[in-house]
Amino acid sequence: PGDRRPGFVPAADLAPGEEAGCHGPFGSRAAARAALSGAATAAGLCLAVLGLERRRPGEACFRRQLGRCAGACTGALPASAHAEALQAALDAWRIPSWPFTGPIAIVEAAPEGGAHWHVFEHWRHLGTASEEAAARAIAAEPRRAPPLEPEGYRLLRARLAADSAIITLDTYEHCAQL
Repeated sequence: PGDRRPGFVPAADLAPGEEAGCHGPFGSRAAARAALSGAATAAGLCLAVLGLERRRPGEACFRRQLGRCAGACTGALPASAHAEALQAALDAWRIPSWPFTGPIAIVEAAPEGGAHWHVFEHWRHLGTASEEAAARAIAAEPRRAPPLEPEGYRLLRARLAADSAIITLDTYEHCAQL
């Protein structure tokens, strides 16, 4: 009880909607570990308590000996305070819930003229079309959700923050099947 070490879950294993509240996404276990280590270092958290450093039971971690750990490994910092500090340190990587009721398209001008309609749902890129009707067809197409791609997620978050041209593509055609 009380051992709340962060774990690694491959983004491909998350169904749409399950990513909300997770942290990342990261391209690899090593990238996730590096981000966790960096956040822990900046916040003075214990790498041993987080499972990132080995130590003998009852001994202070290496960073505590250097004065860079707040002391969760020795009990100087209560486990609850360490857990709160960890959550605060990881907040920058928290994946929010999908903020739309369904799929969206981000429309951008194509270099050759016309437009590119990039279709997304639950932070996943579903496809690209050259016109609205084709984008709506992509959004309505039943399919297995593509994996959550770290780079695509970061690009989408940046575009949403920049107030890009966003078109909601909610389709209610599925209601007729009920």
